[in-house]
This record gives sequence, structure tokens and C-alpha cells, in this order.
Amino acid sequence: AGFPTVRKWHTIAYGNGKFVCICNGTNKAAYSDDGIIWTEITLPANKGWTGSCYGNGMFIAIANDTVDYVYSTDGITWSVGTLPARPYWNMSAYGAGKFVIIGYNSNIGAYSEDGINWTQITLPRKGYWCSMTYADGVFLVVPYGETGGLRSFDGVTWEEITLPSNAGWNTVCGMDGRITAICDDTVVAAYTEDKG
Repeated sequence: AGFPTVRKWHTIAYGNGKFVCICNGTNKAAYSDDGIIWTEITLPANKGWTGSCYGNGMFIAIANDTVDYVYSTDGITWSVGTLPARPYWNMSAYGAGKFVIIGYNSNIGAYSEDGINWTQITLPRKGYWCSMTYADGVFLVVPYGETGGLRSFDGVTWEEITLPSNAGWNTVCGMDGRITAICDDTVVAAYTEDKG
């Protein structure tokens, strides 16, 4: 069991009973129904894939420094779409009925209700945004090495929040009323139970 080929597997999403993993810097992806047996597939574009997610019956995957992204309803057959801007896209999430993507070292984001038609948004400030989650009715974005994160209840309107440290925030996730963030190369972590 395992992936079909040794590659730089980078981003994974789960939806509709299927895991989908995208390989960075290639046109390769793999899917699995059980997380054990994987089948490799070819994407319609060779890009620096940085983020993927599932929502509203669709998988999407974004790539850095391009307006191209890919989408699929089954995780096997993919199509190329066009985004409204070209920052260094690096994260995606689905919540509040929208796909939301954000660029690294940027104040640019975008959202889509159907995964095909996108609207560009301007964030309150530029930041080294490195991780985003949607949980319990809120999107939360953390930056690397800064205390100012971002929060949105709808994926369109964003506000700044203060994190308890300017350590190297690296990952944020949420579930069951709690959102937790951890830092890179430290013993620092933080959580909140009040929507950011």
C-alpha cells in the first residue's frame, strides 16, 4: 500500500468518499477511496500546486504565481480554470458556501460559490499568510512570524485579529468549537473557543 510513485506530494483534500493528493511542480495527482490504495492520474496542467480543498461537490487545486487552477467533481477528471489575479496562491478552504483562496506575502484573495466563477477580494493588509481553516462558522488565517491574523465569517469581509505571539505560525485547524494554531520550530501553540 502507498502512493504509486515517489514524488513531491504536497496537498491533500477529502470529499465525497475520496482522498485526492496533488504533486507539487508536476501534472500528477493521485486518488484513493480508502487512503491506502492510490491510483495516479494526470492533471491538465503542470504547476507548483500549493493548496487544495473540497466543497459543494467539487475539488479545487491552486498553484503559486499563476492564474490557472484545476477543478474536478470526481477527483479523477480535471479541468483548468482561470483566477482573477496572480499572487503567490498558497492556501484554500471551503466554508460558508464558498471556496476561499489567499496569496502569500499579499493582500489579495478570491472567493467562489461554485468553484468556477471567482471574485477578487482585498484583505485588510499584506501578510506572510501560511495557513487557513474554516471551522465553526469562521475562516481564520495565520501569518508566519507576525501577531496579526485574519478572520472572516463569510469569506468576503475580513478583519485583523491579534495572535498571542509573533512566533513562526505554520498551521491552523479547527473542529468541535476550537481552533488551534501551532508554530514552526518552537514549543508555541495557541487555541481559541470564541471564533478567533
